[in-house]
Order: sequence, then C-alpha cells, then structure tokens
Amino acid sequence: MKKRMFSFFSSVLTTVLILSGCSSSTPTRTNTQRADQKVTIKIAHESPASHPKGIWADTFKKAVEEKSGGKISVEVFHQGSLYPKEQAALEAVNQGIIQMSLGSTGYLSSIEPTFGVFDLPMLFPSQESLYKATDGKVGKELLDKLEAKGLKGLGYVANVPLDLFSKSPITSIDQISGQKIRVHTAELEKSVKTLGGNPITMPASEVYMALQQGVLQGVLTTVSYAAPNKLSEVVKNMTDIKISSIVYPIVINLDFWKGLSPENQKIIEEATQVAIKANRDDLEQIMGKHLKTLQDGGVKIHKLSADEHAKWKTKLHSIYDEFKDKQLLEKVNQAIK
Repeated sequence: MKKRMFSFFSSVLTTVLILSGCSSSTPTRTNTQRADQKVTIKIAHESPASHPKGIWADTFKKAVEEKSGGKISVEVFHQGSLYPKEQAALEAVNQGIIQMSLGSTGYLSSIEPTFGVFDLPMLFPSQESLYKATDGKVGKELLDKLEAKGLKGLGYVANVPLDLFSKSPITSIDQISGQKIRVHTAELEKSVKTLGGNPITMPASEVYMALQQGVLQGVLTTVSYAAPNKLSEVVKNMTDIKISSIVYPIVINLDFWKGLSPENQKIIEEATQVAIKANRDDLEQIMGKHLKTLQDGGVKIHKLSADEHAKWKTKLHSIYDEFKDKQLLEKVNQAIK
C-alpha cells in the first residue's frame, strides 16, 4: 500500500511538471482571489463524527463560516461517506478533487518518511510533551516537507494514545508471544514483532469480525475507536500501555491554498487553531467517556507494574536504532524536555 501511494504521488507530480513545461499558456495560480469571493472547502475523513477527527472538522467548519461571514463554506464528509479509505481521501486532496483531509502519520510516512517519528513506541510520556513537538519547530518542519508533495500542512489533530485490546489478559511481555495483533503503521509492526507478537495488517473495517472469528487475538487502537465501534463485544481486556501517541496532520491542497486571498488564508489558519484547541480540550472528556463505555461493556483494564513497564520500554527502545533520521529524533527529544 505504501509503495502504491508513493508511486501515485510521484506520478502525479511528474505529470504536472511535464505539462507545465510543455504548455507555456498554462497560467500559474497566485493569490489574486478577492476576499469577498465565494469559496467552498470539502473535508473528507474515514472516522465517525464523534471521533477527534470529526470533532475537529465540525469545529473548523463552524469557525471558518463564522469568521468569513459565510463567504467560505465548509462541507464535512464523516466516516468515509465520500472516500471509505483514508488513502483515497488523501489522494483526492492531492489531485484537487477535494480540498482537505486529516491523514494519519502512518499513511503520510509513506510519502514523507520523517512523519514516522510520531509512531515510535513510548516516545512521548504525556499529551503535553506531544504538543510541545507538534506546536514547535519540529512539527512545522515536518509539515513544510509536504509542500514538495503538493500538500500544505496546517497543523495537527490529536487523539488519545494507543492501547492494547486483547481476547485474553496481557500484563507481561511473555503473554504477547505468538499473539496475532492488528497494527496500522510500519513502526507499530516493528513494535509488536519486538515484543514477540505476530503483527497483522488489515483494514479497520475488518477488525471486529477478525476478533470475533479468532483471526486476531488483539488490536492496537485507541479507546476513542474501540468504544464507538463496539469492540467490547469481541474483546474483554485492555492493557493500558500507551504504546504510541496519535496525531493526524491537517492537509490542504497546495494549489488551492495558493489560490486563496491572504484574508481567506488567515481565516483558515485561525479557524484551524480554534478547532485544535477544542480538540485538545475535548480529549480528556472523551477518554473518560469511552473508558466508561468499555468498562460497562465488560472490558477489564490492566495496568503494567512499574518493573514490567520498564521491561517493555527497554525492549521497544531498540526500534529507535532503526529510525534513519537520528537528527530529527534528537530534535524531538530536545523539544519534549
């Protein structure tokens, strides 16, 4: 999937360069749009409206339309109603079919590998440390890299960290041995292998049935996904490990962005920050709400002992040696101190 996505973006970029070189009559888009000109922004993502992505998108819509006095309208397509898969939505943004989406670092790292730093295990000890990285120079540096891919990064939507949901209790590394665990990024695949498990990749839409039928013994996901998708019906254990932090880069088509007036660009940037703040304020409440839903559904929450947590962290730290951009990793470590 990663190779196909990279190939897609490469072919699109090559085609654009060829066409721009062969046709001198093709105009270059500039900021000539009038501030009072009507603009429509379509945002598509694969998560439900109750998910942090959905909450961010709805808050962004409200803020943009209020700040622009209705001159900019925002259409939000939740839960894959426009594009069932995240990859398809990102490709549509790249082609200019829609204007915005919220991609996972797992998918974006297939076109810009440095985004994989966010998926390294147990790198961020808290949400606050994660925000230090995304809000600072490191976060901006990564977003700026997307412009070479035809995208502009506006910021990051946060989610609660990933935990381990399983059919049987897992409170030690030994209990993971041989367990088939669903993962959705390359770094998580390495994490499960390092811990002795068997990582399995599959679409999120297939996870419930795979757990129900015993094809999977567990899944690394968030409580904000597990609760609304009723995973408590098929798994009864959650290990509170916070193995990886979750952020979703907010991307907009670069040509569309360049075609906006400076006034409208400012409105979008301000609305992005308003929605990011709302997203972060909501997370603690979301976490408590979804944990209660899972517990009411019979899920038992297990916490690692201090010694066991140290064992997991030591074991997983070997993955850092494989991350190629050591300079970036050092920048992140400095940012979160």
